[in-house]
Amino acid sequence: LFEQPDNDGRKVFFGPTDDILITVSSTGFTRVWTLDMQPPRRMIETVSFDGYESTGDEVVQSPDKTGLAFGSRTGAIRLWRIPEGEVIFDNAAAHTGAIRALEFSPDGSLLLTIGHESSARIWSAEDGELVIDLSAERIKNDPEDEFVAYRAQFSPDGALLAVSGRSEISIWDTASWTLKHSIPTAEFAG
Repeated sequence: LFEQPDNDGRKVFFGPTDDILITVSSTGFTRVWTLDMQPPRRMIETVSFDGYESTGDEVVQSPDKTGLAFGSRTGAIRLWRIPEGEVIFDNAAAHTGAIRALEFSPDGSLLLTIGHESSARIWSAEDGELVIDLSAERIKNDPEDEFVAYRAQFSPDGALLAVSGRSEISIWDTASWTLKHSIPTAEFAG
């Protein structure tokens, strides 16, 4: 239906409506397009912005498709409102290393980030305020804890969060941010 030869769209998302298409280049340059389905079919660029502070690999879309969260190799996170292309929040010091993972809660109110230093943090998607640093919470409760986070996933209802780490999967209650279960796993070297 459409061809846009001058677009480096490494990642592609539909927007909050089916006539909005979002393309993200390998450098984080983001373009928001309106798809005109009437002949002759066209893609009309409505807004563009640089999603990252530097070349980065992580980008995730909010469940309602009105937000795009970017994580840079510098540890910064930035959340943009779509289709307007407005910054909701920008945190240059979210992590000390590259962003390894980003995940929205099912209702879109929270953004989980995991940095290369293997810390897992939860942010308010409304204003970017830190809700909880799960890694720091673990250490606070047990100074000998060597919690390392690699990936995470919210349960479909958002009531639980599973965080996979070096030697366990930890299950968190998202209402109280208490650790509910720890499931030992084989140690992962990566």
